[in-house]
Amino acid sequence: MIWQSAMTLPAPEIPNVVASCRSAGLSDAADAVITNAARRDLEAVLLIAACFHEAHQYEDATLLLSSATVAASAARGS
Repeated sequence: MIWQSAMTLPAPEIPNVVASCRSAGLSDAADAVITNAARRDLEAVLLIAACFHEAHQYEDATLLLSSATVAASAARGS
């Protein structure tokens, strides 16, 4: 369910899902949404990062971009 939401929700919804998880005390689920969303295509990742920025969720934007960088590096290495 987390993977599906991270991969299919429109970019502006991702920060809402993450914020909801965090407010419910589900930080691991929030992080899972972010790390899975980081596997989306570059345009989607940048749009999601911008949405996090607009929502003042700067740490989540940083985690998203860091995870996307790791995912891209792993993809190039395989």
